[in-house]
Amino acid sequence: MNLKKLSLNISKIKKSVLVKDIMSRKVVTLSKNDTVFKAVQLMNEKSISTVVISDGTKPIGIITERDLVGKVLARKKNPSKIKLSNIMTKNPVKIEPNASIHKASVIFKNKRVRHLVVVDQKNHVLGLLSQTDVIQSFNRIYTNYRYLLWDPWLGFVFFILVSIFFLLNLILFRK
Repeated sequence: MNLKKLSLNISKIKKSVLVKDIMSRKVVTLSKNDTVFKAVQLMNEKSISTVVISDGTKPIGIITERDLVGKVLARKKNPSKIKLSNIMTKNPVKIEPNASIHKASVIFKNKRVRHLVVVDQKNHVLGLLSQTDVIQSFNRIYTNYRYLLWDPWLGFVFFILVSIFFLLNLILFRK
């Protein structure tokens, strides 16, 4: 199999895996009026790096560990006194659940973000997709389809060796 054909096959696989197949469905949401301290406690308790800020079921912002470090800790602000609305990234980048992970990868690159909020047609939060989710998915794809990367020459050499051993077996041990 040549490299061009291999690339095409891998591209087809990436386009067939959907966001809804790999997204995190347990999304932690808070209100814009909650404090940074509450977000930090929740992130620590749940071992997560991102909280979606919502107005009911609709996302209006997102807080990540990077926001906490850059907008609170680096500026020596008191997390108990700062509301999430003051540090959240407004209008988080969203994606639909039926989008391919290939499309998600393009969005990550072009928008320079690490998390996408997965929403339905009514803009209700369904999940969260991180770059880590996509990388883990690519790792599973590689593991499941690594035979596509098999070098044809290696296969040919293996075939020749097996054939030689078979012929030697016939010649030497024939009754």
